[in-house]
Amino acid sequence: MAVTDLLQGAQLVHYLLRRRRLELDGRISAHDELDWVGNYILQGLYFDDIASGNEQYDSIFLSSFTDEIDAWYNSELGILSKSVQKPSQAIPVALERLIGKLSRQRPKHWIVASVGLLDGSGEFRNKWNYSIPKVEQRAISRGASNVS
Repeated sequence: MAVTDLLQGAQLVHYLLRRRRLELDGRISAHDELDWVGNYILQGLYFDDIASGNEQYDSIFLSSFTDEIDAWYNSELGILSKSVQKPSQAIPVALERLIGKLSRQRPKHWIVASVGLLDGSGEFRNKWNYSIPKVEQRAISRGASNVS
């Protein structure tokens, strides 16, 4: 329940794909699923150095990544007197807007495109964020985009 409370659409699919990859690798473990979700929200479940073998680790145990999740649930339940915003990934505005548009319009292969956009590093996401408004402006001024 908590996983689907926190993640929907392409983010849920992206989480499941990254989580499965790490489960198959078997070198990373956590106390419970919320630690995996918390790590995904805060850091993206990126352990590519480990998965590619560049770093030599026998195992890694994720410490607690649930503080923000617990605070949000406690706020929702009225246990905390102040309102706490639901934890979410740091996705640049234009990129988040594009993923949201894909999710609403659901063109063919929208989930694959959205997961591909989510599956990049912070630098990758920032490059998309920088490029998306330029492509949108070009499409408006020319009536279409050449998708370059």
